[in-house]
Amino acid sequence: MPKTHDDKCTLDECGFLGDCPEGTKCPLAPQEPEKVSEIDVLALYRTYHGHKGAVFTLAVAPDGRTALSGSADTTMIRWDLVGGSVLHAFEGHVNDVDAVCYVNDDVALSGSWDNTLRLWNLKTGAVKHVIKGFDYYIRSAAVSPDRRHALAGSGDKTLKYLDLDTGDIVQTLTGHRNVVSSVAFAGPDTGIAGSWDRTISMWDLKGGKYMRSFDGHEGYVYSVAVSADNKYLLSGSGDKTLKYWDIGTGECLRTMAGHGGHVKTVAITPDGRYGVSGGSDRLLKVWDLASGKCLQTIEAHDDIVDAVAAAPNGKFVLSGSRDTSIKRWEFL
Repeated sequence: MPKTHDDKCTLDECGFLGDCPEGTKCPLAPQEPEKVSEIDVLALYRTYHGHKGAVFTLAVAPDGRTALSGSADTTMIRWDLVGGSVLHAFEGHVNDVDAVCYVNDDVALSGSWDNTLRLWNLKTGAVKHVIKGFDYYIRSAAVSPDRRHALAGSGDKTLKYLDLDTGDIVQTLTGHRNVVSSVAFAGPDTGIAGSWDRTISMWDLKGGKYMRSFDGHEGYVYSVAVSADNKYLLSGSGDKTLKYWDIGTGECLRTMAGHGGHVKTVAITPDGRYGVSGGSDRLLKVWDLASGKCLQTIEAHDDIVDAVAAAPNGKFVLSGSRDTSIKRWEFL
């Protein structure tokens, strides 16, 4: 029986596109991508006000009860996340505070566009150390798992490895061709650095040696985050994508697109299940890292989202914006 135009052509009958009669559904023809229905993963719990300038950086305490934020108003604020109040505003920097970290329950680290790092006593508000030696602004900082060392990335294109007990710079690592915009530890002696030169580097910090590059972004790398098991890396870029990497091999496992602007900040939840990103499109997005699918898009702020931080207890995420606010989003 002759084939009619209403018949569906099978793979055996269609050796290549063009074998199917006009009007039939050829299985080799390009398919529309599957549309995934988004679900509610996060819900707004509270908004925190206190900064007078853009919020650039956030860190949540291990117990999830307090947080630190750094701002264009030159202060670092410590927050009571339970009550919603400001516990203390730390003053001393004379330019934007672009990096904050908890060292332990009593000590915090901040980095600023005034080219210094400061170690603070959280109980008294006093400065323990002012760490100099940077030729340009400090864009990022991270504290090692043993709480004895820190990494700092700078506009001087270097990555510095520091002794937090003494405040001394142990290693200055060079090789990037632009701002080192984000840093993270991938174990006690391994550092990760993202740069505006569009690359991500990995370093042996004890030996001061370059180990590997993670290449593939086509725009500035603004943010990097390492999974709790130190196996995976998430990065956000000016090319409007996130990339999910295998740290052991350097392979890009998947690329996630969906933001309408630069991806300014990323975080991975402690269980490694979700990635969270914020961007210049003012959106917060939640991603399933196993599949790369965007699960939820939130119109989170009235201006660029420059900071996200996942709580170590896995219960919530904080976002910070140039609209001067900080928001707490609870997992449902």
